[in-house]
Amino acid sequence: MEHRREVEQEFMAKYEPVDYRSVTKIDFHKDVVRLPPRPEPMLHEMVKEQPVTFWTEHRDKMHGNTHYSTNRTTPFGRNAAFTTPIDQYLNSRMPCEMQVYSR
Repeated sequence: MEHRREVEQEFMAKYEPVDYRSVTKIDFHKDVVRLPPRPEPMLHEMVKEQPVTFWTEHRDKMHGNTHYSTNRTTPFGRNAAFTTPIDQYLNSRMPCEMQVYSR
């Protein structure tokens, strides 16, 4: 009788409850985390705003890029420094001296 109790205690100690849920239920059917609501979309002025592209974000890292404006409305404006004759340029400031640039 004594041996029977020892064997039963050993057997009951090793008993673990069986989880009958499938792998799909365990891995994919979890509580959904509620995210805060998305902000309202902002209205844009299509005429004045410039799109953000790779080139507008990396314009200060491009080699060979000349004078560019710090104004966000025309980031790659025209530069007349290429075609201005030198004799007209001698008494005026250079394009890089006209505005403060951060390169």
